[in-house]
Amino acid sequence: MALDSSRDNNSPETRGFAGLSSLVSDVSSALEQGSGRVRTGSSDAPSEGASGEPKSPSTVKSRSPIEGPGVPARDSQTKTEASTNRIGNSVGSTPNNDRVGKGRSSSAFLWISIFVVAAVLLAAAIGTDRKGSSSWVQSSSSAGDARAGKPSEAPRVYAVAALNANLRALPSTRGRVIGVFKRGAKVVEIERQDGFIKFRRDDAVEAWISSDLLIDMADLDRLQWVSSADYMVARERLKPMERLTEHVERLMPQVRLLLAQVEAQDKEMATTIGEIESFQRPPIDVDESGGIWFSLAARAAAGAGEHAEALPLATAAIFADPLKTDYHTALGFSAIATNERALIGFMAVTLPVLAPGSTNTWVVVGIHAALTGKSELAHGALLAAIERSRNRATTIKVLRGMASRAEGNAVVDAVARALISAKEAGL
Repeated sequence: MALDSSRDNNSPETRGFAGLSSLVSDVSSALEQGSGRVRTGSSDAPSEGASGEPKSPSTVKSRSPIEGPGVPARDSQTKTEASTNRIGNSVGSTPNNDRVGKGRSSSAFLWISIFVVAAVLLAAAIGTDRKGSSSWVQSSSSAGDARAGKPSEAPRVYAVAALNANLRALPSTRGRVIGVFKRGAKVVEIERQDGFIKFRRDDAVEAWISSDLLIDMADLDRLQWVSSADYMVARERLKPMERLTEHVERLMPQVRLLLAQVEAQDKEMATTIGEIESFQRPPIDVDESGGIWFSLAARAAAGAGEHAEALPLATAAIFADPLKTDYHTALGFSAIATNERALIGFMAVTLPVLAPGSTNTWVVVGIHAALTGKSELAHGALLAAIERSRNRATTIKVLRGMASRAEGNAVVDAVARALISAKEAGL
């Protein structure tokens, strides 16, 4: 497969993906040698992660600046009781008038007694107040923790990351929309339920907003003024794309085998998919807020048909979280819309590693195969996309849309052939 050499690998759209070029060519050349040879050569490849061991966490996330251990309310009851006992002992041992020296007056003794009693009462009052305050804070916190389902001493504060976020009357995407928040708006959590966060607006109306549209307020300042290109430059020191490339490279034998099975419409592909999905993912430093911030901007641009603008935004999201499948899918679909063949090739290799069972993966692989003249792989991949789809009507609509915008007949023919086969198979 020939990559589009006319594009600069340091451009915002291709930044960081140059390391995958050899792997893309490797897969392409292996497929050109014949699917039978690929299967034979790959069947004995070591299968890491297939031993039944549970997956390890794929990312290493730093603690949010908002989160942290709560400071326990100070319990002053013990100290107060000790102080009271000491003062009480002093009162009990205070010499009476019969033992006082001649130079000490009864009025002085009276004032001392009043002072001591007042001190005892004041100490007791302070202790009771502190105890009561502490109990209230703890019970209030416990009630909030029960609602939120997590320990927290103070309400979490978020900022809206979506350009426009719907506010709903109920914690569901089916809930009635009762308002819209712009990017950067403040949300103070009251309750969390089913992926939605409840908060109170300035007009005292309570509403729900999807947690997928929010970032920690502490991250707003560092993200709202940075461009996607500058963000990628800053993240390069952590080498996120190098980590991704290393992970893809480790799974190349399984990817070659899977692509050959898809091309041959081999039912054993389900076994290979399970093998890839069980592979242990590497720890990668993740900027969760950065990924949400740029991916939502990319989604908005793509939704408005501005796919050229979506490309660098989706790439920045991948730099924030290189193993997040949705970010690669978004980049792949925008690359298809803009006919950026190098990027389509990169996604056609990484998506089978990150999400081998996903419909979107096989859409991208199928379109890439059609554009590079691999008609049988294109047919098998697009058919697999339809077979694995949870909403086949939507998948078919997307494929037809891609075909209508495609340059040349390769994609049109591949989509038409896959749709005919799907219909014949009763899909």
